[in-house]
Amino acid sequence: MSRVMQSVIKQYLFLTLIFVSFSSSISSEFDIKCKFAGKQNTPFWAGDIIAGTLEYTHSKYPEWNITNIRAVLFGMVSYKARFFEKRSRHSYEFLRERLILRPANGSKDLLPAFYNYSWPFSFRLDKSLPPTVQKIHSKSANVYYYIMFLFERPEWYRKDLEKICSINIQHLSSLTNAKQVEERKKNGKGIHLHIILHKNIVVVGKTFSFTVNLQNWKKALIHRISATLLQTVTGGRITKEKSVLYTQTLEGMHSFQNETFHQQFELPVPLIAASTWAANSSFGFLKGKPLVVSHQLQVEAHIRGFYTNIRLKIPLTIIYTNETQN
Repeated sequence: MSRVMQSVIKQYLFLTLIFVSFSSSISSEFDIKCKFAGKQNTPFWAGDIIAGTLEYTHSKYPEWNITNIRAVLFGMVSYKARFFEKRSRHSYEFLRERLILRPANGSKDLLPAFYNYSWPFSFRLDKSLPPTVQKIHSKSANVYYYIMFLFERPEWYRKDLEKICSINIQHLSSLTNAKQVEERKKNGKGIHLHIILHKNIVVVGKTFSFTVNLQNWKKALIHRISATLLQTVTGGRITKEKSVLYTQTLEGMHSFQNETFHQQFELPVPLIAASTWAANSSFGFLKGKPLVVSHQLQVEAHIRGFYTNIRLKIPLTIIYTNETQN
């Protein structure tokens, strides 16, 4: 390698180091506030409008030389990579909408310093947007949205300033047409498990009830009965991924050997749950593989012996209402 080439590489690395260190130092000093109209910590509904204001005081570092200011709404999907791939996760964008908050007339039209600024912004959310799906564990898929506010700078060697505000998008529904559903099963030992879900539509942040009926005429040892609320996400490049939203061992069912059992229980629907959703369009996902978010109540009797457990799964619908608060 020639000396000229070595000198060029050293200068490039030096400038890159300065750029990175300067960018990291100003990111902590960049004070900007994003205020949503009446919905600071609650879900936004698909089909509605996200509105708010962006507040900024341009006084501490007037030499930042800000020109254009933009707002960009992103929708992203993140999912687990296959076992033979080097990366642990993949992500891709399925939504991008842009909004100009301050248009600059050329690189010299800088934002005047020593002023307090406020810019209104709004985005209309399509009704067919998939709901936000939170990342439950390291391997689970998630769908997430955020608004990125970009403060552009005319110098090529200076990174644009940015502020990211995460948002939760769900589908507003009402608790109508709910019905009682039930499942039953009998194992080889003659133990009969019968589950009654009183309403198959449940609300995030609330509890729902179900009844367990058990017949155990031979008085076999039942170690326990567990109840689990499951969430399954499929669609696009996401394989069928299940996550546990909530699980508990039912009271009164430890080392049970009586002939019959009958009791009603309640489970909470945690705020991390997504809306049950079956898309009627691909909306950025692979054709023929739109996003589907489904939920089930799983009740399992853990019985002594091999292949003796009884597992019942009942589909249910999880909805968000105006009462849901994060």
